[in-house]
Amino acid sequence: MAHEFFHVLTWDLFSTEEVYRDPHPGKKTRIEQLAEVFASALLLPEEEIRKEIDLRRRGKTIDYISLTEVAREFEVSLAALLWRLVNIGIMKKERVTKLLEQGNILNIDKSGRIKKQDFPHVPISPRYISLAIQAYHLGKISKARFAEYIDTNFSSVSSFLKDMGYNEDQDYSVEYRIA
Repeated sequence: MAHEFFHVLTWDLFSTEEVYRDPHPGKKTRIEQLAEVFASALLLPEEEIRKEIDLRRRGKTIDYISLTEVAREFEVSLAALLWRLVNIGIMKKERVTKLLEQGNILNIDKSGRIKKQDFPHVPISPRYISLAIQAYHLGKISKARFAEYIDTNFSSVSSFLKDMGYNEDQDYSVEYRIA
């Protein structure tokens, strides 16, 4: 919606030819690029993003789960967050391009976001669940302790994680270099 909001705000600023110009295959028009930048700045304010990244970074690195958590807090895709980090100088363009091309970093995407309405049977907050998942995947708590925290039995942990968009066997402790 933020992208479309740009178009509403700038409706009279661009000629019809500019608006409907067909870009080269695989490229966005200048107006579409501007709309993406506008949406990114609106949804991911630089000061707030820097604050959240600083809270989660370890020296010059940040782990996958932390990046995912920031994207979820701002309710944007992980790809959108990564590009914003490039635009504000926190990550290198080459690194983000490589991560996105590999696809590994996008295994938890928009569909895996935890929303209270999606899991009414879970009487705890999405933030609490997310922190518990992070602690479990980073090895800070055991599977048994995780089950206790989310109020389920040990044998249900795998299916619970799957419902939340996580694969229990994937290594989420991978860290990415940031500036």
